[in-house]
Amino acid sequence: MLKPITYRDMTTLHTLLNDPLISKFNDYGESISSSEIKALIQWDLEQSYLGLGVRLSINCETSGMIGCIGLYEYNRELSEVYLGFELSPLHWGQGIMREAIECVITNIGQLININRDIKLLARVQVKNLRSVKLLERQGFIKLENSEYSKLVSL
Repeated sequence: MLKPITYRDMTTLHTLLNDPLISKFNDYGESISSSEIKALIQWDLEQSYLGLGVRLSINCETSGMIGCIGLYEYNRELSEVYLGFELSPLHWGQGIMREAIECVITNIGQLININRDIKLLARVQVKNLRSVKLLERQGFIKLENSEYSKLVSL
């Protein structure tokens, strides 16, 4: 189940983003402080309010929040937005992130303020083989550097 991130998710998001198996591949670095998490959530809430982005928590009935997925750096002129995601290693290989990505793609028009086709981009380190394979299975095409792209038709 996906739901918008809130300040109540701060502790879990802090733990998730500081997990060494996750932090070695994300853009936040190896250690992110609680105050940085709070600022990140504030920014996410502002972006969501403006229709420019969103961060959703990924939840399961038994474990609560196990990951997050979001849209950020929306560029109206170029009609493109970035996709980012993290999932607790305890839940890797279960199809959870595949389902979350499919849900975001299906509902992208409601998640950000768009009503036309959009290019969905993702930055993934070459060594992050799980994420590379996941994006390729979802129809993303490798671009230059470490970016992947998929055209989403509305």
